[in-house]
Amino acid sequence: MKYSHYWVRPRVIEKDIYSFIVKDFKLMVPVLEKYGVVLADVEGKWKPHIDEDYIQFNGVKDCGHRKIYNNVAQHVIDKAGGVFSYDSNNEGDKYFVSQAVNTRCCNGDCSFDSFYFDRVVEISNPNDPEESSNEAKYFKHCNTNFKPYDLSVCVVLIIAKKYLANKLIVLSDGEKQWWDAKFITELTLGYGTSFSLDKI
Repeated sequence: MKYSHYWVRPRVIEKDIYSFIVKDFKLMVPVLEKYGVVLADVEGKWKPHIDEDYIQFNGVKDCGHRKIYNNVAQHVIDKAGGVFSYDSNNEGDKYFVSQAVNTRCCNGDCSFDSFYFDRVVEISNPNDPEESSNEAKYFKHCNTNFKPYDLSVCVVLIIAKKYLANKLIVLSDGEKQWWDAKFITELTLGYGTSFSLDKI
């Protein structure tokens, strides 16, 4: 099971546009922390990397939350949302290979796949004119398994969509589950509720 977000973006984001994305996301970090979302670096150990060239983070690996089920994937129900550490009201239904959840939660490890939204996408073959073109489009994704840092991934993509508009295509395994990310972004930054996932 997985719960992922996907996006198609330009290889290079202009410095002034990227600086707006970074500035707005930095304003959101303390808000996210109030909702129980603590970010770490891509290894889940140290501080996240957020500056004029990089937005890179994960959840905290050794978060201290209670382990509630064996290492299985989380099955996200349709009306899921919010961030919650485990209590008996969040058990959901237990499937053979997954745990149904109605809110973002972890199992004693808030990390999963690292999220990267850098100003410039690193390329494997700089001699390939198609790959190295500033106009090249790149497909990226992040499987959060609906852990708490999923809320931060959604917030970054909402912010990036605001500034990149149709240069960024955002898709997701969820749709209804974005309501809280849109809401807290709107409350803090004055935009977000009009965000909608792209259709292809």
